[in-house]
Amino acid sequence: MNLTLLTKWWWRFFNEPSTPWNKLIRSLYYTRRTPLHEGRSFLPHSQWWRSVLFCQDIFKCGTIYKIGDGRDIRLWSDIWLGETSLRTQFPEIYDNVRNKDVSVSHCWNTNGWGWRFICRGFAANHTADVRK
Repeated sequence: MNLTLLTKWWWRFFNEPSTPWNKLIRSLYYTRRTPLHEGRSFLPHSQWWRSVLFCQDIFKCGTIYKIGDGRDIRLWSDIWLGETSLRTQFPEIYDNVRNKDVSVSHCWNTNGWGWRFICRGFAANHTADVRK
């Protein structure tokens, strides 16, 4: 199947949540998982949805997230601040991060950014780079 058409299903998945096919996919595969963050070991029964999953990286390249509560946004790998991911903007810092899959909500609290959580395990010189 055409990669463009398969990628369009991701757009429809997020923009047409009340359609019957969308409700079915969500009930089958996303009661405990977050869309676009399934992990490589996730293999749905549907051959069609496996094909759609194959195109998720293409979809993510053109996606900019709205933060909301931050639970579904990955701090380092999703594009939510600027035009590229923080992983791409700050590769040296990303290489030294312990939890590369952390969500934005885990790094933000009522007092602002949880730098101690974000910088846990960094050398002192890397911590200064992150705070800039």
